[in-house]
Amino acid sequence: MAERTEDFLRGRRPDDEGFAEAGRIASQECKPTADQRGPVDYKRHLAGELTTRALRTAAARAQGQEA
Repeated sequence: MAERTEDFLRGRRPDDEGFAEAGRIASQECKPTADQRGPVDYKRHLAGELTTRALRTAAARAQGQEA
């Protein structure tokens, strides 16, 4: 599921613009289902946001910064 996102990130310098685009790709590529926890649109949005946040946190930690 994350292959397009991984391909996009591979070889790039870590930066907010790239992380945001990776989040957009992840939200487009995920295949959520609607259930009692929320509709598909909400879950797609959440997938993108969480991907972006996770990448920012990982990059900050890798650089020895508090995240």
